[in-house]
Amino acid sequence: MRKLYTLAAALMAGVFVSQAASFWVGELQFTTIDDTTVKLSKAEQVSGDVVIPATVTNEGVEYTVVEIAASTFRSKTIDSVTIPGTVKTVGASAFQMCRLKKAVIEEGFTTLGYSMFGSCGQLAEVSLPSTLTCLGDEGPFSAGSAFNGCMALANVTIAGDITSIGEQAFNNCNALASDLSFPKLTSLGSNAFGYCRAMKRIELGGTLENVTGEAFYGCEGLTEITLPASMTSVASNAYAGCDKIANVYCYATVPPTASDDSFVSTVYPTAILHVPEEAIDTYKKADIWKNFATIVSLTDSGVGSIENDTPLTLVDGAVASRLPMKIYDAKGVLRADVAAGTFRLDTLGRGMYIVRSGTHTIKTVVP
Repeated sequence: MRKLYTLAAALMAGVFVSQAASFWVGELQFTTIDDTTVKLSKAEQVSGDVVIPATVTNEGVEYTVVEIAASTFRSKTIDSVTIPGTVKTVGASAFQMCRLKKAVIEEGFTTLGYSMFGSCGQLAEVSLPSTLTCLGDEGPFSAGSAFNGCMALANVTIAGDITSIGEQAFNNCNALASDLSFPKLTSLGSNAFGYCRAMKRIELGGTLENVTGEAFYGCEGLTEITLPASMTSVASNAYAGCDKIANVYCYATVPPTASDDSFVSTVYPTAILHVPEEAIDTYKKADIWKNFATIVSLTDSGVGSIENDTPLTLVDGAVASRLPMKIYDAKGVLRADVAAGTFRLDTLGRGMYIVRSGTHTIKTVVP
């Protein structure tokens, strides 16, 4: 009775009440959300390269595609997918277990849904837009899992400023070999990069405060990690199984809290811990961090011992290297990520800068 009353009241008030309508465009079914937008609700007999349109027309009315329903492409056999930037919401497991090799997500897209590409075992290449901020939204069982189980995923192009990485976002991406940098990160889920065995370098920045438990569990190829100035804690088993770590760059002036098993004990005798110069003595006395046999200043990471195969030079305000360079300000904030070649530091303005390339670092001041 209450529902009838509500409907009657709406009609008396002159409010138009409409039902969602569905229509097909090729192999794709769309369902109206309102008078101008639709969601992609079903896919039948799709194959090959799938391009999801930004707009569709039905009976002379144009709609913008803003949503992909849960499990729409689950277990479908398609070669590639292109997702338009108009899409703002993606349901859980939208492409889970697809026989998918390539995914392109266009500018405007901001959030990867829960297990969006989970267990896409043949997915090898992903291009993410600069507008993307969240890798793995919350799902019915956990948060994240965007690429969980994508064992063939070797290259991920990240153009934007990711602020949130969900649980198990890249878990079991065994082939992932990209050097990853997240200069705007604020949250990192547990097991986010678990068993990314081919990954060698990862840089965590932004205002991230915690490396969660098992975040890098089993990353046996990891050789270099960077922690931002905002870091306050490294959880238990955060880097368990990472026995090849050679360099830890920590920009926090106060040593983050850590557990006995945050790092593998075998890295302490050989790995170099790089910290702010004024904090060296503090780290040498801090629990866990004092276990590192070599603790040096962030500015003493190879200057004066430049090898011929990785020269990093500074001449008249320009830095040059045969490898890509990362340039930080005095607070450890990434200011530029540039390709091999020459870069003029004065384009960043006045201040002190730290330039890292390969295993080498230069500190300089732009007056």
